[in-house]
Amino acid sequence: MAGPVVPNFICPGAQKAGTTSLYEMLRNHDDIFLPKDQKEIHFFDRDTNYTKGVDWYAQHYAKAEDQTIIGDISPDYMLFNYVPERIHKTLGAKTKLLFLLRHPVDRAYSQYNYHRFFQVENNHSFEQALEADAANVPEQFGSWHTPPYYVYKSLYFQQLSQFLELFPGETIHILIFEALFDADTSRSTRESNNLFDFLEARALPNLTPRDHANPTFVPKNPALFDTIKAKIAPRIKRFLSTKSYTALRAKGLQLLEDKEPDLLPETRHRLLKTYFMDDIKQLEDVTSLDLSVWYA
Repeated sequence: MAGPVVPNFICPGAQKAGTTSLYEMLRNHDDIFLPKDQKEIHFFDRDTNYTKGVDWYAQHYAKAEDQTIIGDISPDYMLFNYVPERIHKTLGAKTKLLFLLRHPVDRAYSQYNYHRFFQVENNHSFEQALEADAANVPEQFGSWHTPPYYVYKSLYFQQLSQFLELFPGETIHILIFEALFDADTSRSTRESNNLFDFLEARALPNLTPRDHANPTFVPKNPALFDTIKAKIAPRIKRFLSTKSYTALRAKGLQLLEDKEPDLLPETRHRLLKTYFMDDIKQLEDVTSLDLSVWYA
């Protein structure tokens, strides 16, 4: 008798590095199954889920039919040193691991603004937030925002090394955000095709993440935004097609958004050197990747 259907590939992160766009792309591929009711299962990082056992985990994949490529995209898996062993023990050493990484400062800045959106960030500036958080290292899942781990979440070598100790190199594939979402479609397509090769899925020319599906949004007036989201938007949605509602929503968000200024190049570079450059060099050494796109 066949056992429960469970993933044969995991995307452990990184958070705020485009995993929502990756999820939207892969779940529209006929060869690939991802749960359509929720993107992140959080089986391996949260004890409250892990203690429910494999049968609970498998329930999220019960609707897989002809697909042979089964995935779990839960970005927080990268953070905790107990997760690789749990994946290894539950799914085996041949499980494919897919990492999507972004310029460390840009990733942290996106997360900082995400926390501002939910009003859980109290530091006056991004630089102050990094300085206040720099010493924090995650041990066990407790809260999604406290501590924020802005710095640690962008220390990719430290996180990946925990997986490299247990999984062979051929089971690991690293995608670079700047390549996957490049305006140069040839580069984006090449990165997507490398991904499909790794997953042993058909390369579909029209299935590339041209747009970042979950960009960070900070409203000018949080109270007004909450009211529109909770009370007005659901009523409008009833009377419009999905296409019309999506277009109207996009225009509305543009009017409500408080555009965060881009980091000054000198600020970005200073923060890179202060917190992340050593880690980037270590990641290059162990993976042979060229990460010079992040040097600025």
